[in-house]
This record gives sequence, C-alpha cells and structure tokens, in this order.
Amino acid sequence: MAYQTIFRSASWLYAILAVGELVCVGAAVGAYLGGRAPWEIGIAILLTLFFTAGLIDLAISRIVLEKDAMRITELHRRMSVPKRDIVSSKVDGGMVVLQMQDGSWFEVPSTGRNVLAMNNSIRAWIKDRD
Repeated sequence: MAYQTIFRSASWLYAILAVGELVCVGAAVGAYLGGRAPWEIGIAILLTLFFTAGLIDLAISRIVLEKDAMRITELHRRMSVPKRDIVSSKVDGGMVVLQMQDGSWFEVPSTGRNVLAMNNSIRAWIKDRD
C-alpha cells in the first residue's frame, strides 16, 4: 500500500465562503427585484462570482504527501516537490516552510488547519526516507 497523506482546506473556510455567497446572491436578487441601478446589480453578481471561484478553489486545493514527492494542487497551479530536494520543515510566520537542498525556502500553501500538526506530519514524512 502506498504512503499518502492528504491535507485539504478547513471546513470553516467553506462555511465562510458559502455564507458570503448566499449574502451576495440575496443582494443580487434583491437589487434586481427592487429595481436598483444596473451597476449595483452588476457588483452583487461580480461578488457572487468571486465567492463561487473561492469555493471552487477550496474544493480543488490540496496538498498530498506521496512516497516520493509533495504534490500541491490549487486552482491556478499544480506542482510537485520531490522529497529528495527537501532538507527540513519548520513553522515560520504561521506557515509551514520547507528548506530545500539548494538553501532556498519554499512556502507550503495554507490550508486553514493546525500548522503545527501539519508541520509535524511533514517532518515525519521527510524522515521516512526508505
């Protein structure tokens, strides 16, 4: 069985975006039915689209620790960080950062979950070099 740990976005992020989207949909419908100016309706629709894009991004985004690499999937990018290129990880400024073999630092995208627990999982994954 292959080693795999998946980090997904926290459910409270979904809740915040869903509430925001519902408010914006309500505002758009209310503005339309109330005969508001077209620019007010347009702003409400635009905000609804932004919240929809945020929900789609949350649904797609994940960090997967596989046997040989860390795979990061987001709405706007997909990347893979080979395990052999990672020296260590630490929490810096509320984010998990990876020290790479070349001395550079790579910021792992935030998931809205406990960064210390995520860092501990990544450290254990890095140490498991078999």
